[in-house]
Amino acid sequence: MDKPDLKKKKLKPKRALSVYNLLNKKYEVIPFTGEWEAAFGRPESKGIWFISGKPTNGKSTFCMQLVKELASLGMRTAYFSWEEGSGLSFQHTVKRAGWAEHSRNIVIEDSLVPFARLPDWIAAHPRVKVIVIDTVQKWDIRKKDIATLHERYGNKLFVFISHVKEGGSPDGAIATEILRDASMKIWVEGFRAISRGRHFGPVGYYAIWKERAEKYYAENI
Repeated sequence: MDKPDLKKKKLKPKRALSVYNLLNKKYEVIPFTGEWEAAFGRPESKGIWFISGKPTNGKSTFCMQLVKELASLGMRTAYFSWEEGSGLSFQHTVKRAGWAEHSRNIVIEDSLVPFARLPDWIAAHPRVKVIVIDTVQKWDIRKKDIATLHERYGNKLFVFISHVKEGGSPDGAIATEILRDASMKIWVEGFRAISRGRHFGPVGYYAIWKERAEKYYAENI
């Protein structure tokens, strides 16, 4: 039996990160300005976001506005439209959102892409920085796959849109897991997109439709 080579150097443990190093670390952020920065600050341009809310409160409209804003900032964004596909109602929503202004930075995928095929899809669209999933309930993603998104695609931003149950909790176990993991948690209610995550600006919410939002909160608060 071969004797162990005692001359081999032992692996040194990784040095702990100091407070100084942490505070001076540079991050790639989304350069939001105006109402977007007031609502969400300038979060990292990667990771996982979770958007949820009850029906008819402006969730779809907000997601369309978010895609337009990211595209206007030069972030090539893919919208996986599995909830509405490419039907007439989706076309009308896209027109209202003004996607045509930044169409070069927006990709629409209306056919279901199984999670196992995601590597192929990303390889075919290397410039895509942001992937919006509408909705998580339509995807075959599993709990263990969430770690894969971080490990294999850690430089990309995944935005999950989710249905909710009657009480407002995520619809399904996998949606609940994604919510727990997400760095940005956005709750849509009364035509406001409210930050409930780790990033928020001085206002803390984005007005999707100002007149409707003012009416809603005047009547409900």
